[in-house]
Amino acid sequence: MLISGPKSKGQTSAKYESQEARLKEWFQAGVAAARAGRFQQARNHLRQVTAHDPQNEEAWLWLAGVADDPRESLACLAQALTINPRNTHAKAGIRWARAKLVEESRASSFYPTDGVASPTVVTTPPPPVPRQAASALERVSFRRAMSLAVVVSAIFSPVAGWAVWKLTSDSYPVWLTLAASLVGLIVVLIGLLNYDLLVLTTFCLIGFVRVEPAPFDLLMVVLLGVGLLTGRLRWPSSKQGTVVQIGLWGLTVTNLLSTVGVVPIYDSLRFLSITLYLLALFCFVRMYAIEPHAVRIVLVGYLMSAVINTLAVVSGFLGVSMPVPVVAFSIRGIGFFKDPNVYAPFVIVAALWIGDQAVQRSFSFTRTGPLLLLVGLLGAGATLSLSRAAWINLAFGGFLYFVFLLRGAPRTHIARALVLAMAVILAAMLVVQFLGLGDVIARRARLQSYDEMRFSIQRSGLLAGLYHPLGVGPGGWRNAHSLYVRTLAEHGVLGLTALGLLIGGLVVPLARRALREPARDQVLPDRVLLACIGGQLVNSLVIDSIHWRHLWVVLGLAWASLETPRGKRLLC
Repeated sequence: MLISGPKSKGQTSAKYESQEARLKEWFQAGVAAARAGRFQQARNHLRQVTAHDPQNEEAWLWLAGVADDPRESLACLAQALTINPRNTHAKAGIRWARAKLVEESRASSFYPTDGVASPTVVTTPPPPVPRQAASALERVSFRRAMSLAVVVSAIFSPVAGWAVWKLTSDSYPVWLTLAASLVGLIVVLIGLLNYDLLVLTTFCLIGFVRVEPAPFDLLMVVLLGVGLLTGRLRWPSSKQGTVVQIGLWGLTVTNLLSTVGVVPIYDSLRFLSITLYLLALFCFVRMYAIEPHAVRIVLVGYLMSAVINTLAVVSGFLGVSMPVPVVAFSIRGIGFFKDPNVYAPFVIVAALWIGDQAVQRSFSFTRTGPLLLLVGLLGAGATLSLSRAAWINLAFGGFLYFVFLLRGAPRTHIARALVLAMAVILAAMLVVQFLGLGDVIARRARLQSYDEMRFSIQRSGLLAGLYHPLGVGPGGWRNAHSLYVRTLAEHGVLGLTALGLLIGGLVVPLARRALREPARDQVLPDRVLLACIGGQLVNSLVIDSIHWRHLWVVLGLAWASLETPRGKRLLC
């Protein structure tokens, strides 16, 4: 165990942090020694890590790679596979180690190479660990990849044909229709050759939703198809997310049941299809973001999209001409969204994440300076939406972040977070003052005349949900101005219960883990997830967020984090 014996809270926290730092130092030293060919030294460091943290999957993999005996490699790989039964590298390594044992028993000097990186090396450094951007063709044979390309192309052809017919019927030039089809086929091939690159590209486009289906949605369909066909995406087999899966399937069933008997049916089916697609997006993030590098790919793409949107909004306020309007009603930033009430919450998620990355780093102008500028920019961009719900979102999310940061975080982290919060507030005030929006914001902060109408619609929605056991059907309660009221009105008490199980199945375990384990540095710490989810849920009290793409992405990241082995979370 990392912590033993009854100690005070401060002593426990200091002990935990010291042990965490020591484990990370041993691991990094072991990896460096392995890459330099100093295998005995690497074994010593990595054995220290596994002795103190036996659930560290990465350490077991590296130790298998530098072991001087196939039997030790086999034992290490078996341990890694016990921690994560889906680890393909451990499975491949076990096959190699068993083959090596058979060879040794035959006293043969022949060392087989089957194209899979050997998991143990005395003669072939470096040891194999999951690479940061492995392509799909490295996981499947060339013949299988070509077969998959044919299958995907066959699926894509009807879609391309429909697009050609649609564009042609709308008087678009033939060259444009052919180019659209060619681009679609190229996208599929990119997904087969480099899946991670396509994921990064897709999430760079998540903030561009002026038209629907948006480019993000089209690419997400390709990602789901290619990922499932190549085996890159697999349905989670762990039982830890049982409550989440009950909520997920419950929400799906209640959506389908509430559609029965709806007249007219077209709008209801359209709304239902969008909801089911977003649930598929939620599952995609869960299946994909199981490795630290995959989480980073999603977040970096998301951040790039948020920064581009915010730069566009600031430019629009400064009078720079843009291809599309990025400022609504001359005073509200919307970016490349349709609604400022969606743009601002989207940006806030990126601001909280990149702010935490700045908190984790020791201050320097080269390393921390750009992050501070990004946080200030994103915070100011969210303010310029003039969305009161988004302001509350940012304030509540920041409050939750501090609450969980105080749980054992070093004082330096807390000090940086306070400085960062003041910098965001100052940046927002300066931007507002410079643009002359002080009076506008003061008026927006008051209760508006249309608020009473919104509250009246919400009261009616509550009564409709109680009166109709299965709800009035998908899309049947427009302008509800609340995620929870809309879910109750459209899908009844069962639908709202299913949504509560899904969200509660994520938030409760995350909060327990964040309170039980002192705060530590990761790609996506629990404190950031809880701050993002908490802010979005509070925002959803007065805004209908059921079809927010970024909400389901954040929930998917939370699910993936709960299923990620502890060793990976510690050393990412």
